[in-house]
Amino acid sequence: MRNKLFIFVLLITYSLHGQDIQRYHQLINRAELAIINQDINQAFIKYDSAFRYNQHPFSQDIYNKLICSITLQKKKKSKKLLLELAKKNLNLSIIDTNQIIKEFKGKINWNSFKKKYSKVQKQSFTLAKQTLKTTMDSLFERDQFFRKQDKDYRLTLKDSVRHVDEGNSTVLINIIDKLGYPSEELTGVNNSKDFFRQPFEYVIWHQTTLNLIHSYENILRDASIKGLIDPQRAAELIENHIGNEIFSCNVFYKVACDSNCTEETLKKIKGKIFSYNIKPSYLKKIDERRLQINLEPLADYTKKILFAKKITPFKLRNSSISTFSFITEADLLTFIENMVSSDE
Repeated sequence: MRNKLFIFVLLITYSLHGQDIQRYHQLINRAELAIINQDINQAFIKYDSAFRYNQHPFSQDIYNKLICSITLQKKKKSKKLLLELAKKNLNLSIIDTNQIIKEFKGKINWNSFKKKYSKVQKQSFTLAKQTLKTTMDSLFERDQFFRKQDKDYRLTLKDSVRHVDEGNSTVLINIIDKLGYPSEELTGVNNSKDFFRQPFEYVIWHQTTLNLIHSYENILRDASIKGLIDPQRAAELIENHIGNEIFSCNVFYKVACDSNCTEETLKKIKGKIFSYNIKPSYLKKIDERRLQINLEPLADYTKKILFAKKITPFKLRNSSISTFSFITEADLLTFIENMVSSDE
């Protein structure tokens, strides 16, 4: 079994040579901006171009290209893209309730295609992948075990959680040392609504400056550069890991008042989102840091966050909008004083 897994990883590693991951993400960014501009044909063209630079495009990008393809009534291409998701071990039930895909189902022999999809999925999800996937899922289960038992686990179950975190992190580091970062090609996707996010990454998420066992920053940077993890997810994990928003993943904030704020203050925050007023010189530094791990410029990323607030079948790279609650009205007003507000 170990020999088979080693050979499998060698094949994946070999296939990564000759790629241009930076160029891939540049074109993906242009495709996503075209979607925002409602130019679906241009988005499809950019996805086509991007996939030439990455033999293993991310499931999120395959999915978005699929939505473009169906919208453009490219039946054969749409079927092919669906089968690419099957190779990622994505259960068809996760996406077949999407309205656009539901309409596509009525235009082909869906029952026959489902059988083909299932066959491709089983053939692609080899024993080596299954074995590694089981191991990675068990890390997530152990991570959540005590945390789900008590909302105050940091106080009541602190030692137990720490013990589990130490064991989980040691296992994960050993896997990364032997196989490289567990990419979609190694483990398949997460069969949930957010199929492009991996549950085992909670092990890394819980490695903060207050609970540091192993350092993951360089591991995540390297994995992002090599195309083994989506740079947006890498950035989120790194920022949480080091306790510093060096990539500005959080752009917008909602503000809530826990105390008896005056009506005037409530008017200032109701239906508003706030962002920092970033100086051009500092914005340049942020974009330089973002480029290091293949992230798009912050201005483009901001457009995607705002677009994601709309009801859309697409899954563009973005982060949720955080809410800050303030105990005193004075603290709230100090926070928003130098920020830019816009309608929610």
